[in-house]
Amino acid sequence: MIELGSRFGRLTVIELLEATNNKKKTMYRCKCDCGNIVDTSEWRLIKGERTSCGCGTRFRYAQEIEKYTGMRFGHLTILGRNEASIGTHNTLMDCQCDCGKIIQVRLIDLKTRGNDHTMMCRDCYLTKEMPKLRTKSLGKEIKIPFTFINKE
Repeated sequence: MIELGSRFGRLTVIELLEATNNKKKTMYRCKCDCGNIVDTSEWRLIKGERTSCGCGTRFRYAQEIEKYTGMRFGHLTILGRNEASIGTHNTLMDCQCDCGKIIQVRLIDLKTRGNDHTMMCRDCYLTKEMPKLRTKSLGKEIKIPFTFINKE
């Protein structure tokens, strides 16, 4: 049995609840450091499966996005998260190309492509990289290596 006031990560146990399900699990009401109240089972607390109301994950994700601001990937400098992408599965980052144009690029593309020299806006890619690729391809079809969000 867990004592009231015990802490598990960001959760503090505030109340023992009566078992309301068929399995008669011991349930506790906990208050998260952010102020949210959550109900969880004793074994999830003890095993460390429940350490917050979920705010910890959102906080870590926000910190991860913040650490990319100002970083350079190829010819792109990350300005911050694109507000239009909040609540979607694709996190778009506002990036400024060396030419000054601001484009949106998926964070996953920035992470996976890393410091690839071809990370630039579509216009720069077409004027700087495509002529190089055309001479190398000798007539073969050329695929642009990542999806440009801004298609103008």
